[in-house]
Order: sequence, then structure tokens, then C-alpha cells
Amino acid sequence: MSNQHLFDTDSDEESMEDMFIEWEISQKHNAEKATHGGLSSRMRYVPREREAGHMRLMKDYFCATPVYNADKFRRRFRMRPSLFNQILEQVMNYDTYFQQRRDACGNLGLSTHQKLTAALCMIAYGTPADQIDENLRMAETTSIETLKRFCLTIHAIYGREYLRSPTPVDLARLLRNGQKRGFPGMLGSLDCMHWEWKNCPTAHHGAYVGHHGRPTIILEAVASFDTWIWHSYFGMPGSHNDLNVLYSSPLFVQGRKKKLFSRKQEAYRRDVERAFGILQSRFAILRGPARFWHQEDLERIMNVCIILHNIIVEDERDEYASDDDDDDDATSMGPTPSYYDPADVLEIEVRRDAAPLGAYLSRRRIMRDEIRHHALRNDLINHLWDKE
Repeated sequence: MSNQHLFDTDSDEESMEDMFIEWEISQKHNAEKATHGGLSSRMRYVPREREAGHMRLMKDYFCATPVYNADKFRRRFRMRPSLFNQILEQVMNYDTYFQQRRDACGNLGLSTHQKLTAALCMIAYGTPADQIDENLRMAETTSIETLKRFCLTIHAIYGREYLRSPTPVDLARLLRNGQKRGFPGMLGSLDCMHWEWKNCPTAHHGAYVGHHGRPTIILEAVASFDTWIWHSYFGMPGSHNDLNVLYSSPLFVQGRKKKLFSRKQEAYRRDVERAFGILQSRFAILRGPARFWHQEDLERIMNVCIILHNIIVEDERDEYASDDDDDDDATSMGPTPSYYDPADVLEIEVRRDAAPLGAYLSRRRIMRDEIRHHALRNDLINHLWDKE
């Protein structure tokens, strides 16, 4: 039997020391991989008292005698309490994520009111995700996940109705209004809006940095006289120029007829500018820099803002009625219900099927025909002048 000690040699000590160093480096490397946003995933548990946060929220806005009345609710939530409750009910029934549940320890999780309020706060005020924790007792990662699930759910429930193209009833109403305002055949006005992308990848700056000097993404939209957004196309890089209608500018026209046309057309173009102003004032997340990394998330947020905007326009249609509208127009603003009497509608053919390539190119040539453009413009100038 040898008297040599089993673990007392210098080589054994060096080997154990090397193993310990390798283990320590491995642990550090795994911790760095698990880090998100500068914070380690192995954070200590924070007792947020979610139930107390829910009770305070209900006492402030949702009980029989709330601390803040309906006017303040409308100003802070951007919609009436009745509309909020309707959206809450449909969202909760569509996605079980928004239903309040108990965790493995039997503690109640976040309520539906807390999750919807958090999502609306981030959309309406541009509130950072970690700031939601102070009032609603919701962690930063949960707030971001809630916003993304909210956008997906709202688009799934309301997207088909509130991002649709005009129906024959809508077309008849819009054409009547255009005729009354001196632009027969016009359905709305077109403009572009830039949304700054704060976290745009550096490799994409060349495509997304335009004359604003910062990375932006363009929203193209068509809005009608009641600020309803009928068409939206989001995602074009900010390096693209906006469409500038130079011929309609007062700086480039002369003569009384053309000045009258320019003034009338400017008034019509204010519809979409007013819609953009309401959209950005209602949802401050569109005014500040976008903080998400992926363009798909930004597109979902933009679509949800447009959907909620159109829902609110429909819910408050009486406030959008103006003296310039006919009585029948004032009572039919917003989307057309799925039921209507075709006998009361003008015969307008609406085709949505995919056109053959030849037909598409033919229509494109007609729309870009400079001679036709000037002829139509001169006809409108004479039409407006005759009306005066």
C-alpha cells in the first residue's frame, strides 16, 4: 500500500484551482447571456401588492362613485367609460391572457382593468414601460408583453371593421359631401406622417434617415371630412419624400380662378392634417420616438392607434357633426353597419378582385397621364368658379 496522499500533490491543487476558475467564468458568462436591458434575469422577488393596485384603480375610475368623473376619464383614457368597458369585455373574452388568474401560490395576478389601463397609458401618453410599475404594480417586461398582446387582440377583433375599405353606403355619403364642398368625385384627402424610430438598427440608418435628420417610418393615410381614416399604409423608410402637390400651392398659381381653386383644395387637404393632429394628440406614443426594436411591433401599434381612433370617432360621432353636413350625413358618420337597405344606396360598383397585369398597367398609365391631370384640374377650377 503506497503512502502517497490522494489529494495532497501540487498538481491536484492546481487542477482543482483551474476547475474552479473555469466554473466561475462559466457562471459569469451565463449571467451575461441572461441579462436583458442591463438587468439580470436573477432579480429578487418584489412584492408589488397587485390587489391593492387593482382596488385603487377601481376606486379612482370604475366604481359607482369614482374619484374622477366621466370627463376626466374621457380625457385620460381617450374614450368614454362605456366604450372602455365594451372593449374590455371583448378583449377579455377573446384572449385569456387578459383574464385575472391565480398563480401557483394562490395569489391573484393582474386584473383585466390593470392590463388594459397599462396598454392605453403607453399608447395614449407614451409612458415608458417601467413607469407603469409605480401606479399599476406591473413589471416592465409584463407591461411590454401586455402592450404587444393588446395590439394583436385589438387588431384581431376590430381590424376587419375599422381598417376596411369604404362600402357602397360610405362611398355614396363621401361623394355627396365632396360634391357639396365643390370637389365631385373626391372621397378624401391624402397625406404622409413621419414617426421617429429611436431604436432603428444602425445598419438601416441610410434608408430610414431623411430630411428630418433622424430615422423615421412613414404613414400614408387617406381621411375624410369627419377625420375617419379610410386607408393607411405604414412602413416606408423615412428617406422617401412626401407627395407635394405644387400645382395647388398659392405660390405657383395665378389668376382669380386658380387662387379660388387653391383655397378650396387647401381646405379639403386639412381633413387629413386634422386627422393626423387628432391621432397624435390622442395617442402620444406616435409623437415621441418609437422605443421598440422590430418594425413589426411598430406596425401593430400604428394599426391599433388607427383602429382605436376610428372606434372613438364612431362612438362620438355627434361631436364630429358640423354645420356644413347634411342631416342624413351627420347621423351616419363613422362606419356603416353590416346591415343596410341596398334600395337606399346609389348604384356604385365596388370591385376588390385582383386585376390582371395589363389592366393594372393601363390604369396606372391613365392616373399618371399629365394631359389628363391638367384637364381634370382645369375642369375642377372652372366648376368651382361657376359655383361661386
